[in-house]
Amino acid sequence: MNKNKGGKKHAADGAGAGTIAPVEVKAEVVDGHTIGADVTDAELAIVEKAESYADGALVQARKDGQVRATWSRVEVSAKKSPTGKGGKKSYVRLEALNGRGMSAICKGAIDPAAPRVEGQPKPQTGACDYFNYGSDLDRKAPVRAALMGVLEGPEKAVKKTVLGLLAAEMSADEIRAFFKTAKKFNGVEGLDKLIDSALAS
Repeated sequence: MNKNKGGKKHAADGAGAGTIAPVEVKAEVVDGHTIGADVTDAELAIVEKAESYADGALVQARKDGQVRATWSRVEVSAKKSPTGKGGKKSYVRLEALNGRGMSAICKGAIDPAAPRVEGQPKPQTGACDYFNYGSDLDRKAPVRAALMGVLEGPEKAVKKTVLGLLAAEMSADEIRAFFKTAKKFNGVEGLDKLIDSALAS
């Protein structure tokens, strides 16, 4: 008579078995703007006016698929803040999607700016200026890393490398073999002792 008593309850209990509820990611909002959200045409028009673009230049460039405009934010941590209090502020991030987008963001300028002459207005920055700046940062990075290695001395460089290799789960013998073939450490005096010291630390 009561075989099925509570059957509905058991079925309901097992309905969600083995499933994981999706984790809801709350959107970040700064100054009333959702970070990562597209900027509206009206908001983009305000940017055009504030930054002396031609009326409709950015709005049209986006409609033509040349530019992406989204809300982003700048953050200053409490540690780096002069007052010890951190903060965030929103801004409109503009991204060029092709060469025409680069031109649109740079107000039509492509060529690098001419050298600035004292007493004269600042020359218009061209798209090439931004490209050259970013490209140069990439080219300087390995040179800077090499210079830091020279300045910090072989002991710190060996220790940092050993720790990195240990983190990659290499054995002591594999680490020693690595140093024998690494050109960066060729000629380093007392290399074996430095390696042993780093392994023991």
